[in-house]
Amino acid sequence: MKWVLYLQIFISFSAFAIKGEYTNDHDLSSTCKLTFFVKREGKILTGTCTGSFIGNKTFITAEHCYDDVVSNQEDFNSKQLPQNSFFTCPGSEKKYVIKKLFPMENSRLNELQDMALIKVEDEVDAKSISLPKSSEEVENALKDTKNCYVSGYGLDNDEKYGVLKTARVASLENNPKDIFSVGSSQRVRLRENYADHGDSGGPLYCETPSGTILMGVVHGGVKGVKFGDIEKINNALEWIAYHRDHLDSSEELFRQLMVNTDLCHSLGECSDAMRKIGILASDTEKIMMKLIKQSDEERIEILFGGEKSKVKLDDLWEEMIKEWQRNDCFKKLYP
Repeated sequence: MKWVLYLQIFISFSAFAIKGEYTNDHDLSSTCKLTFFVKREGKILTGTCTGSFIGNKTFITAEHCYDDVVSNQEDFNSKQLPQNSFFTCPGSEKKYVIKKLFPMENSRLNELQDMALIKVEDEVDAKSISLPKSSEEVENALKDTKNCYVSGYGLDNDEKYGVLKTARVASLENNPKDIFSVGSSQRVRLRENYADHGDSGGPLYCETPSGTILMGVVHGGVKGVKFGDIEKINNALEWIAYHRDHLDSSEELFRQLMVNTDLCHSLGECSDAMRKIGILASDTEKIMMKLIKQSDEERIEILFGGEKSKVKLDDLWEEMIKEWQRNDCFKKLYP
């Protein structure tokens, strides 16, 4: 993965951090410290990342931090480490122990980014940060960064880390190229108030008329290099909301949800194409419209915490296939 090089550089110390002009009265209670432990040459070293509490025992952080947490859990379970990974949030010494992890690489999303979701065992006594309602809300907020900030626990101006710092975003570079000269529309780059060791997984957030909204997750930087990259979350809003809203969420169910969405989208396109060339029989059209509606309703219900039986949906598909074959739709559509 693209961040493997970054991971090798920071592992014995911390993740990445905030440099520049600080805003001392703007720290968020939802910006929490992720502590993990690594064993190197007989010594136990402490590692630090940052994460944002998004509600319902769920945090979002960087995926390369997830890799270290997994290693910590394995060593803890084999009794090689004295403690598991945990979050601590501002104003409290309570440790929220890691329970379940969801790296973005398992999500089935088209463009993978350096993000992971982590669930903890206990209810979190902290205010959660809000998610944007749409991809457009992220893009619009980042057009003018005067009300946007980035936070983290990494190296500060005095080369110390572990204390939460917040800086106003001075400017953002869109679609920055990485070390492989590949650009991404899902990433922005800080060059003034930038990320260094200690802030990976920390939030980029903006003050909007709707309140304080999470816009991105710190991807990282390298010590001594004066910039830091941010992963925008607009490509992953459904994935994030699904895991936040389901205490017993699974990537398998989310992947099925994405398949369902693709089928519904494809069916809609096919229906439109057949209607345009005038070969859609009325019975077939009725079933297709019911199927699209049912698929969309099921997707929404799953996303927002419901459990919907697939029996009706399967019956509709069987009816659809019979009508499709009876009308010889494939041959007419693709002569």
